[in-house]
Amino acid sequence: MQSYYQSSMKDNPNAWVPNADDGLKRLQEEEKTLFFAGDLLVLGNKDFIVLDTIDAVPSYCAWAFQQNSEFTAFFNYHILNIYENGVWARILHV
Repeated sequence: MQSYYQSSMKDNPNAWVPNADDGLKRLQEEEKTLFFAGDLLVLGNKDFIVLDTIDAVPSYCAWAFQQNSEFTAFFNYHILNIYENGVWARILHV
């Protein structure tokens, strides 16, 4: 998505709409249009396809601990349990 933004949207004033109604109108009038909005705007409208960006856009999370933190062993223990019990695999495939 970052490369799409850089190549198509960043310096293009026509890439932006002032409100959701104008975005939905543009979707109906123009071909090859992508509009980022909440699901509630298009629920029940069969003219649109809703894509889940969670599946398409990787997101990363990190935790930082001070060096020699007493929490590191506790954290590592629970992360290992998540992997060993298959919870991580289920999270990735939901």
